[in-house]
Amino acid sequence: MGQFECCICGETKKGKKFKTKDGKNICRECALSAVSGTNKTIVVWRHTSEEFKTMINKNQNRTYDLNTAKGMYDYAVKNGMANETTENWGIKHFGQIYLSLINDEIVEFPFICMAEDNATMACAVTNKRIIFAKKKMMSAITKAINLDKINDVSMNVGQIFATIKIRSNNDSFVLQISKLNAQTIYRVLNEKIHKDSEVVDNALSSPERENKDIVEKDKFEEIREFKKLFDEGIISEEEFTKKKKEILKL
Repeated sequence: MGQFECCICGETKKGKKFKTKDGKNICRECALSAVSGTNKTIVVWRHTSEEFKTMINKNQNRTYDLNTAKGMYDYAVKNGMANETTENWGIKHFGQIYLSLINDEIVEFPFICMAEDNATMACAVTNKRIIFAKKKMMSAITKAINLDKINDVSMNVGQIFATIKIRSNNDSFVLQISKLNAQTIYRVLNEKIHKDSEVVDNALSSPERENKDIVEKDKFEEIREFKKLFDEGIISEEEFTKKKKEILKL
């Protein structure tokens, strides 16, 4: 398969190309972005390139009520993050996220991915947390992690899937996502976490910020004191490491 230029995005693509009704080349991604329903198929040769542009523009300007289960699922479908699930599946699982929302919590980025055990689950980044939900026959599993408790987000890209690991003080979550969507989700998570950290820091008044700096300085001074005890052979390496973790609350 050779290269071709897509008539919609204008990018040079490799792989399978599709012909529109007016004989122009269109890539798979642009063809799928024109789909408005939950069935991710479209008969390309029945539509002209202009009709595709109209359908894609309509989808891009469509708004979704992200505080409803259907709205969350429709948003995931629109952004290609529904993982080939059905609407019934999406409403059932995103419904668990809807039920777990707390006061003043707003869903900002819903998507679907796989857990470590390869179970498909609904996920949502809100203004306060990241929520994961899996609806079973007679029960449901819902987990959440506060954004201000997240220490790190890392990504490892494989041949087919990418793995995103979210670490907090007390737990960690591992998500398996297609390579196509992983970078977007990774970027959203990092932007959200870093943005919230800046908001908290900027919200501190000058005396509060100074007190915060003093506390941080005291922590490191205490660690240095224990390092001296370790260097002098008074305490063991295991004791020093344990004390360091206690001070830094790791």
